[in-house]
Amino acid sequence: MDCRHAISLMHEYLDGDLDHGNSVMLKEHLQTCPSCKQHLNELEQAEVFAATIPPLKVPANLAVNIIESFPPEKKSSVVFRWLKRYPALSVASIFIIAMVSSYTIQGMGNEPELVVRGTDIDKIMIENNKVIVPSGVEIAGDLVIENGELWIQEDAGIKGDVVIIDGELVASTANIEGKIREVNETIDLLWYKLIGFFRP
Repeated sequence: MDCRHAISLMHEYLDGDLDHGNSVMLKEHLQTCPSCKQHLNELEQAEVFAATIPPLKVPANLAVNIIESFPPEKKSSVVFRWLKRYPALSVASIFIIAMVSSYTIQGMGNEPELVVRGTDIDKIMIENNKVIVPSGVEIAGDLVIENGELWIQEDAGIKGDVVIIDGELVASTANIEGKIREVNETIDLLWYKLIGFFRP
């Protein structure tokens, strides 16, 4: 047995946890190695000294005193705790609040402005807030109208989808081949703009 292995077994030997075979080998090594025997004697003396130290008397209220010495916990508001606990919902909520407020601010105090988007706009007539598809004209794509009315005259048609935002469709739907969507409420408008934001 080498000295390093003998030293590693000394603590188990002193605790009485060393098995018989290793104990015999350690005793044989100690008879032939004065340095390890000296080390074991020092460990035994340290153990005897530790046993003579009286146990420390800890005040009964030590734990309470330690806890009371901590700085007070900062109380965060319910909103901030909710934001930390649900980050995805927090981002979505902030986005919706921003959309609603921008829509509200945009519409405050302004006269609604007529907006027309789509293909073949040059074939359309506009009178005040009326968007008129004249007789005999066919619009090849989609048409989006904000703050206005869509009038489709006889023998006129639209081959794409029609979206009317804060407006009205004054025509026979038989002249429209695509989908018709009227968006007249704030939630519908926000949803429509949100979907439009993510469309390629």
